[in-house]
Amino acid sequence: MGKNIFKILGFGLLFSMVAGISYISLLGENDRAQTTVKRYFDNIAGQRYDSNTPLCSFTYNQKFDNVNDPITHQFSLETALLNHFSLINTAQYTIEARRDGFWFPCLGQNTIHVSIRVSPQGSGRILTRLMDRSDKKFLKDLVTLVREDGKWKIADIDTRTSAIAKDYQETKHSMQHSKYIQQTTEGLTLKENTIEFATLDPIQKRIIRFNLNKALTLLNNHK
Repeated sequence: MGKNIFKILGFGLLFSMVAGISYISLLGENDRAQTTVKRYFDNIAGQRYDSNTPLCSFTYNQKFDNVNDPITHQFSLETALLNHFSLINTAQYTIEARRDGFWFPCLGQNTIHVSIRVSPQGSGRILTRLMDRSDKKFLKDLVTLVREDGKWKIADIDTRTSAIAKDYQETKHSMQHSKYIQQTTEGLTLKENTIEFATLDPIQKRIIRFNLNKALTLLNNHK
Protein backbone atom coordinates (compact mmCIF):
# COMPACT_ATOMS: atom_id res chain seq x y z
CA MET A 1 0.00 0.00 0.00
CA GLY A 2 2.82 2.36 0.96
CA LYS A 3 4.70 1.65 -2.29
CA ASN A 4 1.60 2.43 -4.34
CA ILE A 5 1.24 5.79 -2.62
CA PHE A 6 4.85 6.65 -3.44
CA LYS A 7 4.29 5.61 -7.05
CA ILE A 8 1.17 7.78 -7.28
CA LEU A 9 2.98 10.71 -5.68
CA GLY A 10 5.95 10.20 -7.99
CA PHE A 11 3.72 10.03 -11.05
CA GLY A 12 1.84 13.14 -9.89
CA LEU A 13 5.10 15.03 -9.36
CA LEU A 14 6.43 13.96 -12.78
CA PHE A 15 3.15 14.94 -14.45
CA SER A 16 3.23 18.35 -12.71
CA MET A 17 6.80 18.96 -13.86
CA VAL A 18 6.02 18.03 -17.48
CA ALA A 19 2.84 20.13 -17.43
CA GLY A 20 4.73 23.08 -15.93
CA ILE A 21 7.53 22.90 -18.51
CA SER A 22 4.97 22.59 -21.34
CA TYR A 23 3.03 25.60 -20.04
CA ILE A 24 6.18 27.73 -19.77
CA SER A 25 7.19 26.73 -23.30
CA LEU A 26 3.69 27.48 -24.62
CA LEU A 27 3.61 30.80 -22.77
CA GLY A 28 6.94 31.75 -24.35
CA GLU A 29 5.62 30.90 -27.80
CA ASN A 30 2.52 33.02 -27.20
CA ASP A 31 4.62 35.95 -26.01
CA ARG A 32 6.67 35.79 -29.21
CA ALA A 33 3.59 37.21 -30.96
CA GLN A 34 3.98 40.37 -28.87
CA THR A 35 7.70 40.45 -29.61
CA THR A 36 7.05 40.27 -33.36
CA VAL A 37 4.61 43.19 -33.20
CA LYS A 38 7.00 45.21 -31.04
CA ARG A 39 9.85 44.62 -33.52
CA TYR A 40 7.60 45.65 -36.40
CA PHE A 41 6.72 49.03 -34.89
CA ASP A 42 10.25 49.60 -33.56
CA ASN A 43 11.50 49.15 -37.13
CA ILE A 44 8.99 51.75 -38.32
CA ALA A 45 10.12 54.19 -35.63
CA GLY A 46 13.71 53.69 -36.79
CA GLN A 47 12.67 53.99 -40.48
CA ARG A 48 13.92 50.46 -41.15
CA TYR A 49 10.94 49.79 -43.39
CA ASP A 50 12.47 47.01 -45.48
CA SER A 51 13.31 45.05 -42.31
CA ASN A 52 9.62 44.41 -41.70
CA THR A 53 9.00 42.28 -44.78
CA PRO A 54 10.21 39.03 -43.10
CA LEU A 55 7.97 39.75 -40.08
CA CYS A 56 4.83 39.72 -42.23
CA SER A 57 2.93 36.94 -43.93
CA PHE A 58 2.92 36.59 -47.70
CA THR A 59 -0.74 37.67 -47.85
CA TYR A 60 -0.05 40.79 -45.77
CA ASN A 61 2.88 41.87 -47.93
CA GLN A 62 0.78 41.53 -51.07
CA LYS A 63 -2.25 43.30 -49.56
CA PHE A 64 -0.33 46.40 -48.48
CA ASP A 65 2.31 46.27 -51.23
CA ASN A 66 4.78 45.98 -48.39
CA VAL A 67 7.56 44.77 -50.70
CA ASN A 68 7.46 47.36 -53.51
CA ASP A 69 6.26 50.33 -51.45
CA PRO A 70 6.76 49.65 -47.73
CA ILE A 71 7.27 53.32 -46.84
CA THR A 72 3.81 54.66 -47.69
CA HIS A 73 1.93 52.03 -45.69
CA GLN A 74 4.22 51.98 -42.65
CA PHE A 75 4.68 55.77 -42.40
CA SER A 76 0.90 56.23 -42.70
CA LEU A 77 0.35 53.66 -39.98
CA GLU A 78 2.84 55.33 -37.63
CA THR A 79 1.35 58.78 -38.27
CA ALA A 80 -2.19 57.55 -37.59
CA LEU A 81 -1.12 55.90 -34.33
CA LEU A 82 0.76 58.97 -33.10
CA ASN A 83 -2.18 61.22 -33.90
CA HIS A 84 -4.64 58.89 -32.17
CA PHE A 85 -2.58 58.91 -28.99
CA SER A 86 -2.00 62.70 -29.16
CA LEU A 87 1.74 62.25 -29.79
CA ILE A 88 1.94 63.57 -33.36
CA ASN A 89 4.66 66.08 -32.43
CA THR A 90 6.64 63.59 -30.32
CA ALA A 91 9.96 62.39 -31.68
CA GLN A 92 10.53 59.61 -29.13
CA TYR A 93 7.83 57.21 -28.05
CA THR A 94 7.28 53.69 -26.79
CA ILE A 95 5.08 51.03 -28.36
CA GLU A 96 3.28 48.72 -25.96
CA ALA A 97 1.98 45.42 -27.33
CA ARG A 98 -0.51 43.30 -25.40
CA ARG A 99 -1.52 39.82 -26.45
CA ASP A 100 -5.27 39.18 -26.37
CA GLY A 101 -6.11 35.54 -25.82
CA PHE A 102 -3.94 32.44 -25.69
CA TRP A 103 -2.82 30.16 -28.48
CA PHE A 104 -3.32 26.41 -27.99
CA PRO A 105 -1.87 24.41 -30.91
CA CYS A 106 -3.94 21.35 -29.99
CA LEU A 107 -7.15 23.27 -30.79
CA GLY A 108 -6.11 23.84 -34.39
CA GLN A 109 -6.04 27.60 -33.87
CA ASN A 110 -3.36 29.40 -35.90
CA THR A 111 -4.08 33.08 -35.26
CA ILE A 112 -3.74 35.44 -32.33
CA HIS A 113 -4.59 39.12 -31.78
CA VAL A 114 -2.41 41.83 -30.27
CA SER A 115 -3.56 45.24 -28.99
CA ILE A 116 -1.40 48.36 -29.28
CA ARG A 117 -0.82 51.49 -27.24
CA VAL A 118 1.68 54.32 -27.81
CA SER A 119 3.14 56.11 -24.82
CA PRO A 120 5.57 59.05 -24.46
CA GLN A 121 9.16 58.09 -23.81
CA GLY A 122 11.18 59.60 -20.99
CA SER A 123 12.36 59.31 -17.40
CA GLY A 124 9.10 60.72 -16.07
CA ARG A 125 7.05 58.23 -18.01
CA ILE A 126 4.82 57.05 -15.14
CA LEU A 127 3.90 60.58 -14.08
CA THR A 128 3.47 61.60 -17.70
CA ARG A 129 1.12 58.73 -18.37
CA LEU A 130 -0.98 59.71 -15.36
CA MET A 131 -1.29 63.32 -16.47
CA ASP A 132 -1.04 63.30 -20.25
CA ARG A 133 -4.14 62.80 -22.35
CA SER A 134 -2.16 60.48 -24.65
CA ASP A 135 -2.64 57.72 -22.07
CA LYS A 136 -5.63 56.17 -23.81
CA LYS A 137 -6.77 52.59 -23.80
CA PHE A 138 -5.14 50.00 -25.99
CA LEU A 139 -6.36 49.74 -29.57
CA LYS A 140 -7.89 46.32 -29.09
CA ASP A 141 -7.07 43.53 -31.54
CA LEU A 142 -5.40 45.98 -33.91
CA VAL A 143 -2.88 43.40 -35.13
CA THR A 144 -3.64 39.84 -36.21
CA LEU A 145 -0.81 37.32 -36.41
CA VAL A 146 -0.78 33.91 -38.06
CA ARG A 147 1.43 30.85 -37.62
CA GLU A 148 3.54 30.52 -40.75
CA ASP A 149 6.50 28.15 -41.01
CA GLY A 150 6.46 27.70 -37.24
CA LYS A 151 6.71 31.44 -36.55
CA TRP A 152 4.33 34.26 -35.73
CA LYS A 153 3.91 36.60 -38.68
CA ILE A 154 1.71 39.67 -39.05
CA ALA A 155 -1.32 38.80 -41.17
CA ASP A 156 -3.35 41.99 -40.81
CA ILE A 157 -3.44 45.43 -39.19
CA ASP A 158 -6.92 46.90 -38.96
CA THR A 159 -6.67 50.16 -40.89
CA ARG A 160 -10.26 49.86 -42.14
CA THR A 161 -12.56 49.87 -39.11
CA SER A 162 -10.33 50.78 -36.14
CA ALA A 163 -10.03 54.21 -34.53
CA ILE A 164 -6.98 55.04 -36.68
CA ALA A 165 -8.68 54.26 -40.03
CA LYS A 166 -9.46 57.86 -41.02
CA ASP A 167 -6.00 59.25 -40.23
CA TYR A 168 -4.36 56.28 -41.94
CA GLN A 169 -6.31 56.70 -45.18
CA GLU A 170 -5.78 60.47 -45.29
CA THR A 171 -2.05 60.17 -44.65
CA LYS A 172 -1.68 57.43 -47.24
CA HIS A 173 -3.54 59.51 -49.82
CA SER A 174 -1.35 62.56 -49.09
CA MET A 175 1.79 60.44 -49.41
CA GLN A 176 0.68 59.05 -52.75
CA HIS A 177 -0.43 62.43 -54.11
CA SER A 178 2.17 64.82 -52.74
CA LYS A 179 1.53 68.47 -53.58
CA TYR A 180 5.15 69.47 -53.13
CA ILE A 181 7.63 66.69 -54.01
CA GLN A 182 7.16 63.64 -56.19
CA GLN A 183 9.72 60.89 -56.69
CA THR A 184 10.05 59.64 -60.27
CA THR A 185 12.15 57.01 -62.00
CA GLU A 186 14.49 59.80 -63.16
CA GLY A 187 14.75 61.64 -59.84
CA LEU A 188 12.54 64.20 -58.11
CA THR A 189 9.84 66.58 -59.28
CA LEU A 190 9.38 69.80 -57.29
CA LYS A 191 5.85 71.10 -57.73
CA GLU A 192 4.83 74.73 -57.74
CA ASN A 193 3.00 75.09 -54.45
CA THR A 194 3.30 77.31 -51.43
CA ILE A 195 3.63 75.83 -47.96
CA GLU A 196 1.52 78.05 -45.73
CA PHE A 197 2.63 77.45 -42.16
CA ALA A 198 -0.49 79.01 -40.64
CA THR A 199 -2.81 76.47 -42.25
CA LEU A 200 -0.71 73.34 -41.80
CA ASP A 201 -2.10 70.73 -39.44
CA PRO A 202 0.30 68.43 -37.52
CA ILE A 203 -0.18 65.51 -39.93
CA GLN A 204 0.52 67.63 -43.03
CA LYS A 205 3.59 69.11 -41.35
CA ARG A 206 4.88 65.63 -40.54
CA ILE A 207 4.35 64.44 -44.12
CA ILE A 208 6.16 67.47 -45.59
CA ARG A 209 9.06 67.06 -43.15
CA PHE A 210 9.32 63.37 -44.04
CA ASN A 211 9.25 64.04 -47.79
CA LEU A 212 11.90 66.77 -47.51
CA ASN A 213 14.19 64.47 -45.51
CA LYS A 214 13.59 61.70 -48.03
CA ALA A 215 14.47 64.07 -50.90
CA LEU A 216 17.68 65.12 -49.14
CA THR A 217 18.62 61.48 -48.57
CA LEU A 218 18.08 60.68 -52.27
CA LEU A 219 20.19 63.67 -53.29
CA ASN A 220 22.99 62.77 -50.89
CA ASN A 221 23.03 59.15 -52.10
CA HIS A 222 23.11 60.12 -55.77
CA LYS A 223 26.56 59.93 -57.33
